[in-house]
Amino acid sequence: TLRVERERKQLEIQLFSARNENAMLKKELSQIFSAFGTGTNNNNNNIYGCREPENCAATRSCPNEDCPRRRLCAKRIFMIGGITKMKSYYRQIVEKAGGEFDYHDGYLKNSNEDLAAKVRRCDVVVCPVSCNSHNACIKVKHLCTRYNKELKILNSASLSAVTQALIVSDDAVSMN
Repeated sequence: TLRVERERKQLEIQLFSARNENAMLKKELSQIFSAFGTGTNNNNNNIYGCREPENCAATRSCPNEDCPRRRLCAKRIFMIGGITKMKSYYRQIVEKAGGEFDYHDGYLKNSNEDLAAKVRRCDVVVCPVSCNSHNACIKVKHLCTRYNKELKILNSASLSAVTQALIVSDDAVSMN
């Protein structure tokens, strides 16, 4: 019973650590959302408050020229690699900005066909090199070239790096 008690205590410590990490990630995600938007919209919970969200998905492009949600509006974002336990946070960033999210963990064992199919379906591929093997990065680069897909190589798999690559970089381009 002493062994069982030690294991229980270790699991409690792991649970406490995971809860703290989740709280920190939620706080960081909240800060990112508040920095790039005016809050949430009760209709569809996007961070940009698109005036015509129902038209965005139907036409695959926002009808409003000045709509800040336009850059990801109904685009399919495919992320290969990254930190697997943060997948739900990556999904939140993309979906709250109006996009659709797909994910592949970056492990290429017996999944080359799946990877190619996901690249074909998407509009933009995001590949953080800090959490991917060299082979996975090369493979996705070749697939993006073959299927003429936009590829965003990131130095980091952090929430802010993903947000900046998908949302902020387009703002910077449009302001110049």
